[in-house]
Amino acid sequence: MASFRIVVRNIRKDGLYPVYIRVVHKSKVAYIKTDKLSAPKFVSKDGTITDPYVVAMLSQKIVEYSERLNKYDISKWTVQQVVAILHDEAQDVSLSDFARAHIRNMINEGRERTSNNHRSALSSLEKYMHSTNIMCSQLTTKVINGWIESMKNSKSSKSKNPEYIKQIYTLACKEYNDYDNDCIRIKNNPWARVVIPDVDTPQKRAVSAEELRIFFSHPFSLDKVYERSFNFGRDMAKLTFCLAGMNLADIVALKKTDLRNGIITYQRAKTKSTRKDGARMEIRVEPIIEGLLEKYKADKDDEHLLNFYKRFGGAPTTINMAVNMGIMRACVSMGMKEGKFTSYTFRHTWATIAQNDCNASISEVGFALNHTQGDSITRGYVKIDYSPAWELNRKVIDFVFFSNKPSKMNDKGEMPNDIAETSFRIGTNVLVKGQAFIAGECIATINDTGYASTQELIKDIMKMIKGKAKRGTTIMFRIENCENGKIYITEKEME
Repeated sequence: MASFRIVVRNIRKDGLYPVYIRVVHKSKVAYIKTDKLSAPKFVSKDGTITDPYVVAMLSQKIVEYSERLNKYDISKWTVQQVVAILHDEAQDVSLSDFARAHIRNMINEGRERTSNNHRSALSSLEKYMHSTNIMCSQLTTKVINGWIESMKNSKSSKSKNPEYIKQIYTLACKEYNDYDNDCIRIKNNPWARVVIPDVDTPQKRAVSAEELRIFFSHPFSLDKVYERSFNFGRDMAKLTFCLAGMNLADIVALKKTDLRNGIITYQRAKTKSTRKDGARMEIRVEPIIEGLLEKYKADKDDEHLLNFYKRFGGAPTTINMAVNMGIMRACVSMGMKEGKFTSYTFRHTWATIAQNDCNASISEVGFALNHTQGDSITRGYVKIDYSPAWELNRKVIDFVFFSNKPSKMNDKGEMPNDIAETSFRIGTNVLVKGQAFIAGECIATINDTGYASTQELIKDIMKMIKGKAKRGTTIMFRIENCENGKIYITEKEME
C-alpha cells in the first residue's frame, strides 16, 4: 500500500513554501502538488508541516486518496501510476479534445479524407449538444439516441456519424482506461444499448450508354474559360470510365512508377488499409486514353504520373470540386438536368454497362472495380491474373465508344420490364408456357409463341380466368421459356 506525508520542498522567492503530499510506493517517491502554502515558522527541519490548518485539510485529502486506492489492486503499479490515478480519476475526459487530437493525427498520417468524415461527425454532435467541449460522461445512451433521431431524415449521416464517434470513443477508452490494473477513467459505455441505423440504400448513379455517348461527344471550344472547365471535367470523367471505373482519388495519386509497359498498378486508397491484399489492382491503359495521359502528364521533377496533384496543391476536395464543376457545366451545356452526372456517375455506369450490356457476372464486375472480395485471404497467397478485368474493360469501352447498340437501361435509369424480371427474356418467336395458380391449383395454361414480354402473356391469362376468382384473390403466375428452360414467377391480385 502506498504511504502519504505532508511536506515542503523548495522555498519560493516570496519566502513561502509550496506544500506537497509525498507518495511512497514500492520504495519509490513521487509528489502531488497542492494549492496550500506554508510560512517558514511552520516547517520543521525535516520538511514536515506543523501548520494546524494545512495539516487538517490535507489530512482529509490523504484519507480520500487512501479510500480511492482501496478500490484497486495497486501491487503491480508504479508510483507514477498511483499518482496518475489520484490526480486524474476525478477529472472527466474531454471527448472533443481527444477527437480533435485524433483528427490531427489522421491528417499527419495522410488520411485527410477520412479525417474530414470524423470532423463532420464531431461537428454534428457538438451542434446537437450545444457545446464545443463534450465530456465522455455526458455521452449517455439517451443523448446518443436523441442525436441519431435528429438525423433521421438524412440518408447516411444517421448511420455514419454515430459510427465515427463510436470509433473515437473506443479509442479514448483504450487511451485512458488501464483494464489490466483496474484504472478506469471512462466508466460509462453508452453504446451497448444504442442501435445505429443502416444507411439508406442510395439511388443508383448510373446513366444509360446513350447519355454517355452524348456526354463524351458534345462539342466544346477551347477559347472560353467556361468550356475549358467543361473539357477538364469531361477528360477526368473519361479517365475514370476507361480505367474500369477507377476512383478519382486513386487517379490523382498515381505515381510515374505505377505505370509500366502500359499497365497501371495501384492500391485503392479507400480500402488498402483494411484489406489483407492491400487493395492492389492492375489495369491496362487502353488506346482511347493514351492521349489524355500525355495531355495531363506531370513535369519531370514531379513524382506523380499526372499533373493534378501539383496543380491543385494535393487537396482531394479541391480536385473533386473542380471535376464536378466541369461535369456540371457540361450537363448545362447539353441541356441536361444539373446534377445528372457527377464524378461518381462514371464508375457506377461502367459497372452497370459491364453487367447488363456486356454480360459480365457480378463477381467479374466487382473484381474489375477492385471491390473487397470474400476470398481476400486467398488473394494474399495467389499471384492474380488481372487480364479478365482488362478484357471486360475493353468490351465496355467498345460498347460505348465504338457502337451505337441500345443499352438495356433507359434515360430514366430504369430497366425495361422484360429485362428487369431477373434477366428472364422471351420474344415473339420463343415458345412459352404460362400458367396461373390459386392456392396451388392450376386454373389456366397458355402454350404459344408471339409474346414480346411477360406482361402481354399475363394479360391474356387474366382474360382467361376472369370470373373464376373473387376480386383481390392472389394469383400466382409461372412462365417458362421452353427453349432454355428458364422460369419466371410473379403474382397479381384479381381485379
